[in-house]
Amino acid sequence: MKPHEPAEKPNGASGAARGNRTKSPIIRGAVAAVSAATVFALWFFFLSPQARIKSEVKKLISSIEKQDAAAVMQSFSDDYYDDAGLDKAGLLQIAEMSFDYFDKIKVLPRRMTIFSKGRSGGAAISGTAIVFTGDSPMKIDFVPEPVRLDFRKEKGGWKIISVSGFDRSVMNEIESYLR
Repeated sequence: MKPHEPAEKPNGASGAARGNRTKSPIIRGAVAAVSAATVFALWFFFLSPQARIKSEVKKLISSIEKQDAAAVMQSFSDDYYDDAGLDKAGLLQIAEMSFDYFDKIKVLPRRMTIFSKGRSGGAAISGTAIVFTGDSPMKIDFVPEPVRLDFRKEKGGWKIISVSGFDRSVMNEIESYLR
């Protein structure tokens, strides 16, 4: 053996170095998973009220487009009451009738303003809804007066306590389809 050449290692010694390299990706993966979980937890607990309300509005729109009355009603407080005299039970009845009557619903918001103060907040939304019966679409614009959704923070999250701003003529037209 020459003095400048390293001595041969026993079988276990060379395997140990390779084992550390094998564990390294596993450790890196675990650290990445923990980091991702931490970021998600921080996002969930510290998300602004406006961002949570916006998320609720998007969830409501998605539920309407899926025509899922149960999912739609999860967005509303048990204390829901609006200026048209509807409570949550009446709203459920209209949602079920609408979903039975219309084949497809598409909501196209153009502008959305979110606001919050303390345990209350809301969203003002303008845009268009298109409802289909067969191949016949009916366009409903809610641009001139935005629809306003009033929210309250409850133990289950942000819930809608009232809706206002629907043009009465549009509501009459929708109700005429449902009769």
